[in-house]
Amino acid sequence: MTLSTLQRICEVLEIEPVEIFQFTSIKTNEEMCDYIYSKLEKIKNNPQQLKLAYGIFKNII
Repeated sequence: MTLSTLQRICEVLEIEPVEIFQFTSIKTNEEMCDYIYSKLEKIKNNPQQLKLAYGIFKNII
């Protein structure tokens, strides 16, 4: 992963880069899904961010 990719992921998810590497708080499956849904809800009307998120999910899953 390049720095540019990391920056774009952070922008889409509206998080700081450090949050990607914080593994201290273990969340339940429901909490994690709720978090993902809330972030997707924020970008659903932004085609550029939604396309980036779609590509990320498509390549992960």
